[in-house]
Amino acid sequence: MTASVSADEPPRLHEDVRFNGYLLRARPLALWRGDVLVDVPRQSLELLAYLIACGDRPATREALIRRFWSMDHAGADQNLNACVKRLRKALVESGGEDLIETQARIGYRFVGTIDAQDRAARKPRARLVLIGASAAAVAVVAVGAVYVGALPAPSPGSSPASLASPKAVRIAVPPGRNLCDTTLFPMFIDGLRENLIADLQTPANAEVAFLKIDAKEPQSQDPEAAYVLDLGVRQMPDRTIANLSLVSARDGEVIWTRQVSEPTNLANYLDTQQRLSSRLAEAFSAQTP
Repeated sequence: MTASVSADEPPRLHEDVRFNGYLLRARPLALWRGDVLVDVPRQSLELLAYLIACGDRPATREALIRRFWSMDHAGADQNLNACVKRLRKALVESGGEDLIETQARIGYRFVGTIDAQDRAARKPRARLVLIGASAAAVAVVAVGAVYVGALPAPSPGSSPASLASPKAVRIAVPPGRNLCDTTLFPMFIDGLRENLIADLQTPANAEVAFLKIDAKEPQSQDPEAAYVLDLGVRQMPDRTIANLSLVSARDGEVIWTRQVSEPTNLANYLDTQQRLSSRLAEAFSAQTP
């Protein structure tokens, strides 16, 4: 019997993937066929990346609904059906074929052929390392962090301009924190952090290396992190507010902070995630000369 993907362990696509004449870029997420950008709705594109990350295993409908909507979200089943339909349509209309197989009474499975050479070449990026985190993180930070580069902790009074350096700067990015009692989408903050880390990988941040820590495996805290990028979210049915702060890992001093808000899209929370992530990444990049 084929094992299905656990709803508690959604896979992530970390590297570009080539399959059946397509190139699926992981950062920023986009689908290309040759030199043509395929027009795929964002949520359907996220679904494709999820299914590819599952490998040969089918993803259950329950896992997909938990990942992209909420088990309590009205119309989630219909939204999933529509999302799959749009993905299939985009693949066929772009000159390919339907590569999404329906698994009766289970869910869906990606049945495309990953390029063998590309599969062999897919290795973790040298600047992106998964490590453990400690509960004894900086004062404003929760368990787990993402850190970057190799620069001593900043001295008191450092400004964002000090991020410009010939060496990459370590920045710890802990899992985001829910700042209110409302929980519309259980994995919204985790997804927002994933999007933000991906969106921060831009030329404007070339001197900053963002490395992720798995908060589920507490180990020792990275002592070389120079800064912490702290994310907090308040989500209401009508509006979602995200706070991002750059904090000195040495003494907890807040160097820079920004708050952005967007209307909450109850029908497609990935849209809200992406808009918030893009605005936060732009605000961060504007601080680095």
